[in-house]
Amino acid sequence: DRTLREADLLTVICKKENLSDLTSRMGMERQQAHRVLLLGGGRTAEILAESLLAQGKSVGIIERDPARAVQLAERLTGALIYRGDITDAVLLEDAGVTKQDVVIALTGEDHANVLACLYAKSSGKSQAEDPAKGPETIAVVHHLQLLNLLETHQVDATLSPRTATANSVLRFVRGEAETVAAVSTSLHGDAEVLEFAVAPGCRCEGQMLSDLGLHEDVLIGAIVRDGKAQIARGRSTLRAR
Repeated sequence: DRTLREADLLTVICKKENLSDLTSRMGMERQQAHRVLLLGGGRTAEILAESLLAQGKSVGIIERDPARAVQLAERLTGALIYRGDITDAVLLEDAGVTKQDVVIALTGEDHANVLACLYAKSSGKSQAEDPAKGPETIAVVHHLQLLNLLETHQVDATLSPRTATANSVLRFVRGEAETVAAVSTSLHGDAEVLEFAVAPGCRCEGQMLSDLGLHEDVLIGAIVRDGKAQIARGRSTLRAR
């Protein structure tokens, strides 16, 4: 048994229908996000905005390039487009940064992403009735050395294009593409999450997990079979797709 401590990072596997129960038991309930502000209007932001708008979310985007801002306004008729620098405090206030549920900084400039998220968090907390509240902040970072800084200043989440690219490469390095379905390398520590497809004739086909002789530091968390996820048990038997 292990005792959870402050700043622990958990990787949890559970069925969707059990997620609310899990977060409730761990005291991590969060209201569904309705207002999202995207800092940076690149292609990734455009795709994300399209998805959020389709879900009925309120979406705002801050984009520095005038021509791109006009293009976004034409393509995303349901979103509010602001032209300017994402580190401009006045512009952030005009965009309602303190009233957002989630603020996502996804430009190619790490310092701008970090500063904007720090401002959003600080400004949101100062104006919220509960000092612990404020928008959830997500920053895209390209230099992994910034992680300690982000943790210290409470940026809620970080995404790294570098690890995303590495994960795509590792998928092929670790095995054939049809066998290694996905690889996820953690930004913190040396943990990796791998998704394998059991191919016909594979040595593990037909075996129970308890008979695989896996190292104690290896945990198979879930099995997806016929499109349905199930929690992996020692008696679970692997089957080729």
